[in-house]
Amino acid sequence: MGMKSAYPYYLANKAVFANEELEVIDKHTGEIATRVAQADDSVADEAVAAAEWAAPAMARLPSHRRRDVLHHCADRFEERYDELAEILVVEGGKVIKDAEGEVQRLIDTFRIAAEEATRIGGEVLPMDIAPRSESFIGMWKRVPIGPCSFISPFNFPLNLAAHKIAPAIAVGCPFVIKPASKTPLGTIIMGEVLSECDILPE
Repeated sequence: MGMKSAYPYYLANKAVFANEELEVIDKHTGEIATRVAQADDSVADEAVAAAEWAAPAMARLPSHRRRDVLHHCADRFEERYDELAEILVVEGGKVIKDAEGEVQRLIDTFRIAAEEATRIGGEVLPMDIAPRSESFIGMWKRVPIGPCSFISPFNFPLNLAAHKIAPAIAVGCPFVIKPASKTPLGTIIMGEVLSECDILPE
């Protein structure tokens, strides 16, 4: 699958072809490789509101479902390996060997996050450090912090987005991410793959 002529942004898990304002330049030729829909301030506000709306449901999402979403993503990235590597070459100016290494690290990051999704627990602590508390126990548990906002830089556009997105899904936090305007395509494909998953009710 080659590069498309235009890409949307994703808002609340839906593709939005609002415009084609952002030009993605082929770093090897200097020519326009593709165009991307660019979000404005009002869209950012909508995205934050959607993340806030999704937070309670995401927090209740069972760990096995979060794990399955992350495995789905990793499987799809493997299927689109060559496409993702080509995108890194074009928009990031990388050589193919480095691009392929970054795609593999993307896949590994989502696989590791999938494993960790079912290990997010807590601990039972003995409180018998004094006679008055010898029948007490303490407990702590990790819980989702809520909506997260991320900005990823241009130099490792897959990895530095993956290191934000995959852990957020693993722990049950909705998020809003702004990729670098020079290298947005990898993050957009992550959004496309995530849109294939029915994570939350309508």
